[in-house]
Amino acid sequence: MNTNGSKMIKELEAILKNRIMVIVTLSFDGTGDVHDYVRWPIKWKKYIKSVQAYKKLQKQFPLLKLNFWTTVSCLNVANMPNILDYARDKEVPVVYAGSSSFHHGLYKSPYAWSKWSGEELCKLYSNVYNLKTSICRFYNVYGPHQLDEGDYSTVIGIFQRKYNAKEPLTITGDGQQRRDFTH
Repeated sequence: MNTNGSKMIKELEAILKNRIMVIVTLSFDGTGDVHDYVRWPIKWKKYIKSVQAYKKLQKQFPLLKLNFWTTVSCLNVANMPNILDYARDKEVPVVYAGSSSFHHGLYKSPYAWSKWSGEELCKLYSNVYNLKTSICRFYNVYGPHQLDEGDYSTVIGIFQRKYNAKEPLTITGDGQQRRDFTH
């Protein structure tokens, strides 16, 4: 599980109570002035509070392993071998959440490259170890925590923000475009 300290503590506790090992990577991206790929920027004080909550949980559940990285670009690469080795050992399939950012240019952002690298590791383990893997790329994702501002915002997030502000909804083009959405 890769996170920059979002609201995962309760969900994690439920998983750990079932005696399942969980590796959490806490990313510094979007914290203070550290920027690589920033989706949900947070203040240092909030980040430190999140780290303290995870450390407290780790004392209660030794199966919780914590990693700290300074760039999101390392997350998908550094943790994937651990996940794939575990899946191979337990003979369970892996479903990897790829990213639609792949289509916008592999070398346009460290995030796009790291997601692609995770996909490549899945393919490698499938070919070398016959591990069953599936790669899903989610497009136009909406729901809780959807982005409604900035370069990575989604159309539904923008529409919802404008609707709530009683602003007109802007449609570009002739209105005949079609899109799939994932909740």
